[in-house]
Amino acid sequence: MQDKKIFRTHYRALRNALTDAQVESMSTQIASRVLDLPPVQDATVIMCYSAFGSEVATKKLLERLLAKHCTIALPATNPALHMMEAVRIDGLDELTAGIYGIAEPVPGPDNTLKPSLIDVVLVPGLAFDRKG
Repeated sequence: MQDKKIFRTHYRALRNALTDAQVESMSTQIASRVLDLPPVQDATVIMCYSAFGSEVATKKLLERLLAKHCTIALPATNPALHMMEAVRIDGLDELTAGIYGIAEPVPGPDNTLKPSLIDVVLVPGLAFDRKG
């Protein structure tokens, strides 16, 4: 467990040292690769995330997915249930700062998706090797 903590601290520091321009450039490259993945190309419902801090920026990716006319969901915190819900968005203007300061949609009875409807889920990660 200590090794994992050291690993995470090291790679988070490396990621946090990237300039905004580097994050933007790398995020654009990652978005292109993600959009080329067959499961993403075949998906009709994709759940993504709103980037926070130095995570891979997802704004342009989300814009491209929305333009592709996919159903896009983002996680929204439901404090009453102590859980996150998949909430459909039609545009990035629907996002507001959530309880942790992360942009998220507001859940409602007409925009909350059942997990079984989601074809692909894109999640943030700290570090990957060539095998993922």
